[in-house]
Amino acid sequence: MNFKHKFVFLFPGLFVLIGILIFPIIFTIRLSLSGWNSYTPEMNFIGITNYIRLFTDDPRFWESFFRLSFLSVTTVILQYVIGFALAMMVWREIKFKRFFRVIFLVPMMTTPVIMTVIWRTFFHESLGPVNDLLGGLGVKPILWLSDPVIAKFTVIIVEVWQWTPFMFLLLLAGLLSLPKEPFLAAAIDGASPFRKFVYVTFPLMAPISIGAIIIRLIEASKNNGYSICFDFRRARYCN
Repeated sequence: MNFKHKFVFLFPGLFVLIGILIFPIIFTIRLSLSGWNSYTPEMNFIGITNYIRLFTDDPRFWESFFRLSFLSVTTVILQYVIGFALAMMVWREIKFKRFFRVIFLVPMMTTPVIMTVIWRTFFHESLGPVNDLLGGLGVKPILWLSDPVIAKFTVIIVEVWQWTPFMFLLLLAGLLSLPKEPFLAAAIDGASPFRKFVYVTFPLMAPISIGAIIIRLIEASKNNGYSICFDFRRARYCN
């Protein structure tokens, strides 16, 4: 086969790459340099005016940005820590290991609509079981959904509950793929379980951990990004 003919087989993948990745990026850049909203289909080129307004005239952008960063970073850190702990637990030889694997994945398989109804019922401020339980312990009802500060932590709880199984699944797959030789060498040297984790398991899991964290940061930013778009709508940046 001619060497030049090999490039023909690259064209389908190249077209897909242009369609789903390169074109949206170019269109987004073009859109950011235009005066456009959903009511007027014309896109008038206005240069960097949108960026100037964004960074100088509207403090709500930074408020939304820091809120998004706080929610995304906090949820991903908690998901990684809890997911790693659950993966380590199932990775070991314990009873009912397959049962725990299935149970840990249930939240991720729950549809968003059902999840929303369940958690809104749990955190209902007058009829929810969470406040009923706290009331039995002598704690006053907490405004889980209406208080601006507490609502952030409510979102974190729900986000961690739903997406920790995804982190658990990635990390467990990484643990199962680790070579056994370093652990055998550490056992021969008499390393404690803590030292095995710090000097063997965690370094070997670093590439997989970085990939899992990046994937979840992207997804968490998308899921929590509705607050920024909401503020943009109020500021007339996206209509």
